Amino acid sequence: MIQSIVQSSDELSRQILRYLNNLNVDIDHLELLRDLFNHTNPYVLKGFNKTEYLIDKLHGREKRSCEFYMLWFECFLCETHYGQTDDEYQQFKSHFNEWSKQFQYNIDLFEQIAMKSNVLVEKLQAVVQTRKQDRRLEYFIGNIIDICFKRSKKRIMKFFVY
Repeated sequence: MIQSIVQSSDELSRQILRYLNNLNVDIDHLELLRDLFNHTNPYVLKGFNKTEYLIDKLHGREKRSCEFYMLWFECFLCETHYGQTDDEYQQFKSHFNEWSKQFQYNIDLFEQIAMKSNVLVEKLQAVVQTRKQDRRLEYFIGNIIDICFKRSKKRIMKFFVY
């Protein structure tokens, strides 16, 4: 009975969506948001686009720390409910690309995250290892290597230009 009331409550859905849209997401909210998205009945979040929301909140207006991006990666890229569909893989790639854009042009932040990339690999590998043909780890490693080479190339070019 309670489940039925919650599912049919448009007012509850509107209140939750209003709260989420007004939330100034910081590191303390990431695990809570992950849990909300993973365990909330989809009827409660009617009309809510998780991908758009995560990308919007990732862009944030304030400067983010390395720890924020590390936890965001763990919460939203190391998805344990990942079903290996083409749509979910495209969503993963979109989330990864937006995540990596946030720091790849910030030298200090990029270096901090690059120094901890083994932790990111381990976290993603932990959720991928039980699944055959999960393409996330391969995509992550290939793109991190690509980003690192692009950064190195820019540094080398600056050295030769001056």
